[in-house]
Amino acid sequence: MYMELAGRHSARAEAIQVIRTAVLKDSEVKRAQTQQFTNKNIKFPQLHTLKRAPNNGFKSLYKAVRPTLI
Repeated sequence: MYMELAGRHSARAEAIQVIRTAVLKDSEVKRAQTQQFTNKNIKFPQLHTLKRAPNNGFKSLYKAVRPTLI
């Protein structure tokens, strides 16, 4: 909630005071920015994946190179 308000209104998290919250039905939502999330079939794509070791035997604590992000 803080990130949404900070992005929409350019406010820092320290300057935001939450007064009231409520759970709304899909028909009660008024704003277009919020109505797009009321769809039941909405999907969020995974933008990048991090390659991980298949088991603990191949895992190392320190790496000499940066990880490869796909």
